[in-house]
Amino acid sequence: MMNICIVNLRENNPNIGGVERVSYELGHDWMKKGHNVFFLSQYKSTIKKSYQSLCKEFFLPNRDKADSTENVEFFIKLLKENNVDIILNQGSVFIQLCELCRLAKESTGIRVITTIHYAPLCKVTDVENSFFIEAKLGTNIRKWMIDIGLYLRYVLYKKQALIKTEKEELKRVSTFSDAMVCLSSSFLSTFQNLLGDSGTAQLIAIPNPIKQIEKSMVLKKQKSIIYVGRLEFGLKRIDRLIKIWAKTEHQFPDWEFRIVGDGGLRPFFEKMAYQMGLERIYFEGFKDPDRYYAESPIICLSSSSEGFGMVLVEALRYQCIPIAYNSFSALSDIVINNVNGYCIPAFKEKKFVKKLHHLMNNEDERNRLASNHAITLDKFAFDKISQRWLDLFEELINRR
Repeated sequence: MMNICIVNLRENNPNIGGVERVSYELGHDWMKKGHNVFFLSQYKSTIKKSYQSLCKEFFLPNRDKADSTENVEFFIKLLKENNVDIILNQGSVFIQLCELCRLAKESTGIRVITTIHYAPLCKVTDVENSFFIEAKLGTNIRKWMIDIGLYLRYVLYKKQALIKTEKEELKRVSTFSDAMVCLSSSFLSTFQNLLGDSGTAQLIAIPNPIKQIEKSMVLKKQKSIIYVGRLEFGLKRIDRLIKIWAKTEHQFPDWEFRIVGDGGLRPFFEKMAYQMGLERIYFEGFKDPDRYYAESPIICLSSSSEGFGMVLVEALRYQCIPIAYNSFSALSDIVINNVNGYCIPAFKEKKFVKKLHHLMNNEDERNRLASNHAITLDKFAFDKISQRWLDLFEELINRR
């Protein structure tokens, strides 16, 4: 039996985010297998979605500064009183949470594993894909000139600064982590190059797990396309999908496009759709996506980068066919082009539209691709991934 503490920014409510959902499900599985799991979060989110947890949940007394003396003392006491064997740090991008884990390890000697929930150099990708967006700048010459200035600043200075920052952050994490886990083996070489020779952390890849749906579940597909995720520029770039839908809606009067998710830019995208005269595009807000996966035959993703693309795996469970820009290396872990979905060359809008229309027009093609939904799901099988984590925990605990 092991005692495991999962550290995260927010409570591990499976309804509020991918990291939280994975932490919640793994924690519950480990509890059912006879281990003790404790959740420690910096603060409770404002998202009111009820859930029940088998794991004991704790919150830092000082929510404003994770690495405050008060919190460090609280964390160390928690670890000692519960004889914790392993700390699983899910907050690699939060400096103060990482510092909290570092200080706790220095005091207790407990093994620490840090998960990297993003693709390498994603901040660079985020910034690079935030320039010259027509939907954002419109015909305002002044805005375009400002964007040109910002782009030149990025090329001359900020890009190298972002790369340097990511290197420093990874190296900082590697100094106190016994292992660093990324979500795809395709990321390993780039992360290793960024790390160089610093730190002694073992760098490995473990993908996110996925639970299968009941085989008896009857899927009633409707003529709808879905997007699931945050509403933002930079990485997600759903303005690309809105433009694709603008080239689709009038040709397919019996189809609709549903956007499942929310974010600060939702009003902007709603206005964009309105100004383009789109009628069958629906902003569903923050909802449980399972119903949409079950009802929709197609899911579209137009991201500039993804740490994993979990929504595509979730969709495949429900025979919802993914069409995605091939803009992140982990896509090949999930989608086999022309077998269970389509991988479109990055940001080639005409090719995306052509494939989408072909699929919408061809029910036999949809059935063929959907029938292959299980081909890649086995590698993400929940029990298999859960055991890989437990094996890693045991290896580190027994290491001398």
